[in-house]
Parts: sequence; structure tokens; C-alpha cells
Amino acid sequence: MFSSIPFHKTISAYNQAINIPLPKFEDFDVRDFSENMVTVRLEMPAFRHGFYQIALLESGGGKVSSGGKIFDLDNFTLFFIQPGQIIQWQVPKNWKGYYVSLSESFYTMALDQFKVLPDFPFFQRYTPAFKLKREEAGKMIEAFQSLKAEYENRDIHTNAIIKSYLATILGFSLRFYERESKDTSVQNALLSLPDRFKKALNTYALEVGAGLVNDHKSVSNFADDLAVSSKHLSETIKKSTGQSPIEHINQVLVEEAQKLLLTTDMSVKAVGYYLGFSSPSYFNRLFKKITNTSPAEFRKA
Repeated sequence: MFSSIPFHKTISAYNQAINIPLPKFEDFDVRDFSENMVTVRLEMPAFRHGFYQIALLESGGGKVSSGGKIFDLDNFTLFFIQPGQIIQWQVPKNWKGYYVSLSESFYTMALDQFKVLPDFPFFQRYTPAFKLKREEAGKMIEAFQSLKAEYENRDIHTNAIIKSYLATILGFSLRFYERESKDTSVQNALLSLPDRFKKALNTYALEVGAGLVNDHKSVSNFADDLAVSSKHLSETIKKSTGQSPIEHINQVLVEEAQKLLLTTDMSVKAVGYYLGFSSPSYFNRLFKKITNTSPAEFRKA
């Protein structure tokens, strides 16, 4: 369906594509960014891969794009990548930090109620990168360094020890994700309903653009997320913006489609499927309704 965007199913295929050494394990890898910088491709066009990643940028900056959004990375930035996300980057040679790549089959320790990797909230939906506090980053870096040291010195106990360090990294990630989510919730409580809806739309756009949406959200879904009734949300947004919530939601879908049509060579049908449309004809009708042109005509123009 997405043959025009390279898909690196395995960690080995991914490492080859970005020009770094092959992993020591088939379904797990841990890397020091500064070591990668010797050979890694500093510019990567859009691609996808078939495994999970957790990365901490200690310093270096640069730009990473996911789901059509460009993020300027800052020191102590934590970010998560899910299977199938479209990613591209442009980074300097002075990156410092660590990351892990792991397949679902490698995660067998079942941390608390999280029996499989998709159970973790930061892997359930698109999670924008966020900045850690210095002391938080220090704990993560220490865990990554211990994991990396064990990874480089293998014996019969290595697999179990690696998984224990991985559980520590996942545990810290969960703690900092929940802290970030709580801080965001407090900030959202101070916003007006139209501003909260706009922020929710921006998050939804990231999820849609990253290819992580199978069923489109309804006005009722947004109302539930914002803890208001559908009627109140509809009346408030219409009064504030002149458009109904569903018009805003559809606008997000079409804008994400426009980005893919302009930046990839995916077929129109593939773009529709990628964005969660089960019917190519409905995708075409909605696109034309909002833009007064078909997806194919939009691309040619």
C-alpha cells in the first residue's frame, strides 16, 4: 500500500539504510548517537520501519520530521517512534545521546500491567517529543549507559540483564510521560474550550499524519476528551470560529492529505488508506468538497 516510501522491516535493514553497524541481536539494539555520527546519514528522506524506538537526545539539536510535522530538537529531548511512522531527519554531526530499537518479540518482562509494548501509553498514540528536566535526563542517561555496557560485553546472563535495564528505561519513560501529560493537563485547564479544542486538533493532526489513525475521531470523541457534551462543543466552536467541529476535523484530514500528496509519490488511493479512509471514493469526495479539486488535480497543480 505504501511502496513508494521505503519500509525497513527489521533493525538490521534500518541500520544498513542509515549506514551504521548491524545490531548484535536480531530484535534489539542500543546505540550511542556520538558513535553513530562517524558513519550515519545526516540527512534521511522519508521512510518507515517495523519496530519500536525510545531515544534521548542529550545535545546537538537538528530537525526531525514525523507525520508531516518538523520538530526542532533541544537538549534533553525524549522521543518515541512506533512501527509504521513516517520519519525523516536532518541532523548535525555533534549529536550526543542514546536510543534503543526493539521489536515486540524482545519485550518479555511484562512491566506491571504493560504486557506488550503497545500497552505503554507513549506507544498507543502519536507522542510528540518533549524536553526532560536535567535530573530526569541524568537518570535516563545512566540507565542507557548501563544497558550499552552490558550490550557490548555479552555472556550467558546478558539477555536477562539487558531486559532488566530496558525495564528501567521503560519505567522512567512512563514516569516522565505521565509527568509531561499531567503538566499539559494543568495547562489545558487554564485554556478556553476553543483553545483546548484547537490543541486537541493539533494532536490529532500529528496522529493522522504519522499514519496512526485507523478510525477517524468524531465530534463525540473530541467532546469526551474535553469533558463536555457534543452539543456544547458544537455550539461553542461554531460561535467562536464560524465553523462546526466536524468541519475542523475534516479540514485536518484534508491538510494532512495535501502534505502527503506534495511530499511523497504515494498513489492517491494509498494516501487515503494511510490517513485512515476505508473508502477511496469517500476520500476523493471529501477532498474535493473542501478544496474544490480532486487529490489528483491538486497534485498536478
